[in-house]
Amino acid sequence: MYDAEVGKQPLLQAIKDYGCEVVYDYHFINGMALKKPNNKTLEETMRHFGQVAGVVAVEYDHITRLTDPVRPKLEM
Repeated sequence: MYDAEVGKQPLLQAIKDYGCEVVYDYHFINGMALKKPNNKTLEETMRHFGQVAGVVAVEYDHITRLTDPVRPKLEM
């Protein structure tokens, strides 16, 4: 997820520089799904993108269905 005011250009440049692939560019939210490079771990990749200008959140891939029960997210 990225800040709309900053825009996605810094993120797109970071994706290119890091060797990631854009799997999906969401049009209803300011976010993208990325495929990490084979030579990097998921943790390394998430840490790297968490420090890119304008990035506000980095999350694991997951699916949320509209029929899923609503559960509070617990802080850990």
